Amino acid sequence: MPEDPRTEPTPQKPTDVVNSAEVSDPAAVREVFRAKHRLAVSVMERPQQYPVAYSLADIHRLTFMSHEERTAVQNEWHAWHRKYVRLGALGFCLWLAGAVAAWALWFRAGDIAGVIQNTFGLTVPGVWFTVLAVATTIGLLMGLPAFLATTSASIQADCYLRGYTDGLTRGVNRALHITPDVEQEMWEELRQAERLDASWRRATELGSQGAGGSTGSTGPVHEP
Repeated sequence: MPEDPRTEPTPQKPTDVVNSAEVSDPAAVREVFRAKHRLAVSVMERPQQYPVAYSLADIHRLTFMSHEERTAVQNEWHAWHRKYVRLGALGFCLWLAGAVAAWALWFRAGDIAGVIQNTFGLTVPGVWFTVLAVATTIGLLMGLPAFLATTSASIQADCYLRGYTDGLTRGVNRALHITPDVEQEMWEELRQAERLDASWRRATELGSQGAGGSTGSTGPVHEP
């Protein structure tokens, strides 16, 4: 008797696939989005469950900056600081020279006038030194913020890096809807888990030592 030809089941169209004809339909776009990004969609629709999906290790990986990343952040800050804030090497030297010149013009104007008269035979009125001293002092005051920024660049870079890492941590916590109370609760759970793990290890070590001691005290058995 001839066998009945086997009919293969008609493949069912998956529910996640949408006809291309309906691609303009907002509902179809959403279905495609859900099919490709289920986790992201579930996160957006249920933000209160978002922190549960992340452990402290995941959060640490999100907020931890490697040495290379920290160096890159510092280099970017220094490049910006050199371009817009601090003085260059020449400007720094000129500011120091201006400070020395201003001090000499204010407090040693008579000596400078005597040196000029003895060297060149010129008599310079004292008002000229006063005008030069005022102009030099104004220039020094205008360049003082840049001079101070140059001298404290390393301290400011460290402060910027600490603020950057703190802002990164706060941003991640805000994105994950982790309030300070939730973060404290997670850290308490981690500490409790570490304590339980430590006590379990101590109990395991004591048990192994006890088993070893009992085995060592047992002498050889002699058959009669």
